[in-house]
Amino acid sequence: MPSEGRQPAVPFLGIRSQPIVDLPQRLDVQLMKPLPPHAPNAHQAGLAERVEVLRHRLARDRQAIGERRDRGRTTATQAVHEHPPGRIGDGLEDGIHPFNNMQPRGCMSTDDSEPTLADYDPGMRLTPGEEERLLIFTAAELARRRRGRGLPLAQPEAVAVICDAMLEAARDGASYEEVEAAGRAALTADDVMPGVRELIDQVRLEVPVGDGTRLVVLLDPIGDGAAPSVDGPGAIHQADGSPQPAGADRERTTLVVRNGSRRVVRVSSHYPFERVNPRLEFDRQAAAGFRLDLPSGGSLRWAPGETREVTLVRFGGEAGG
Repeated sequence: MPSEGRQPAVPFLGIRSQPIVDLPQRLDVQLMKPLPPHAPNAHQAGLAERVEVLRHRLARDRQAIGERRDRGRTTATQAVHEHPPGRIGDGLEDGIHPFNNMQPRGCMSTDDSEPTLADYDPGMRLTPGEEERLLIFTAAELARRRRGRGLPLAQPEAVAVICDAMLEAARDGASYEEVEAAGRAALTADDVMPGVRELIDQVRLEVPVGDGTRLVVLLDPIGDGAAPSVDGPGAIHQADGSPQPAGADRERTTLVVRNGSRRVVRVSSHYPFERVNPRLEFDRQAAAGFRLDLPSGGSLRWAPGETREVTLVRFGGEAGG
């Protein structure tokens, strides 16, 4: 404690600890009022010298901070001039640029100066929905360039163009009906390869509209109500003349078969009949090379002790010849 009538050891200084950017923590000395021109004693004279040293150190630190801030501004300006946003071919189309999506990393300066490149994180963070949107746009843009060269579009390209048109309409604030109309007007049958119109029988897409996310379903978005081609994918052409049952010209025979088992016996249509359950009693030598004359997948059932007459048909192909 200072004695009465004696000046305090540090009467003119307020000292507080404050971090300095990218420099070790130092004491930021702020003079509340200057020292008197003539120190009354040797103690105050030594104190004035120490204050002068602190003042020089603080000035040097502030100069270093200013030089570093100037270098950061120069680097950011050069990067923007070398990579302007939206330039075709640098992967930054559609206004996407690292400097357009900077996220604050925290307050890096103690004044209100303009933020520099070092004050921001250039990483671009996208949600899964935004990544899907960019994927659709990329596929649609590729399809539009190919269509511009006169090439007909394949099925994935056509779907991408239709979906991109609906998403862009929704982004512009269009209503649900206007989004549907944009999807139907995106392509015509002349813009796609033969058969693509029949492959795209419907397109389902969730789009954000005024009242929330809605599911848009376009039925036959390219055909616009016209009848599909009879030669498209999945078309069925009927042969000339009346259809003939398979194996109509093959040899047939009739046998009497009895079930000598105490259990039910079932025989499928295409199983070689001479090799069926040995509890079935019939002329197996006469049944060699034959099967039941039933449609594919059919079968016959014998109850215990039952006897029935069956028709057999010879196998086709080399095995039954």
